[in-house]
Amino acid sequence: MFNERHNIQTIHTKYVLDGKATIAFKKPSLNLLIKCDPIQLKGFLQTLKLGMEGKDVINLRLNTVTAMAQKSKLQTKMAINRHSDYPIKVFPRYLQSLTIDNTQSVKLSYHICSLRNLTHLDVSNNKLRKLPVELGRLHLSKLVLHDNNLGEMDDWSFLNGSKLRDSLRELDLSANDLTCLPLPVGLNVLEAHRLAFASDADGASTHSPEPLWLQAVA
Repeated sequence: MFNERHNIQTIHTKYVLDGKATIAFKKPSLNLLIKCDPIQLKGFLQTLKLGMEGKDVINLRLNTVTAMAQKSKLQTKMAINRHSDYPIKVFPRYLQSLTIDNTQSVKLSYHICSLRNLTHLDVSNNKLRKLPVELGRLHLSKLVLHDNNLGEMDDWSFLNGSKLRDSLRELDLSANDLTCLPLPVGLNVLEAHRLAFASDADGASTHSPEPLWLQAVA
């Protein structure tokens, strides 16, 4: 047990947004590394600060940490329509649906590729030129890439990711710099995901390269 009130030498919080902090104790002389959810970590550090100031924090600690954890868990959807809405570093870890629309983004944050619960990703109306291969690690059922700057010569290997291959059921590639499915990935994707060209706006079967909107077939 540590008597933290007068025994903490310093607290390093440089990487708190990444869910990391270090507490340096005087006696015994050692460093305690903390790695957890960023939101819960902030609540803990705030409570620790109050404790070091000698304030009664028992009820406050329980209420603060519980409320923060519930808020993080409950947020399963997020829509970003302007840069000011974009998280500086951390997305809610329990997101299932994420829409980033018309923010003029030129690249996709790698942190998005770590959202294990994400099943619906819509990044329409941006300026994306490539997508990280790590995107293939997600269990996405719907991926909307409409109206970006993606081309046939770009790296599409993320579509062959082991998890994405099993989960993807809808893929929208319309309004990009594409005249056909990118090869050699194209044929493999169709077979692996059991995707077929969807119907156009008038309900007719689409056999031409556009709109490059594909859905799973039975």
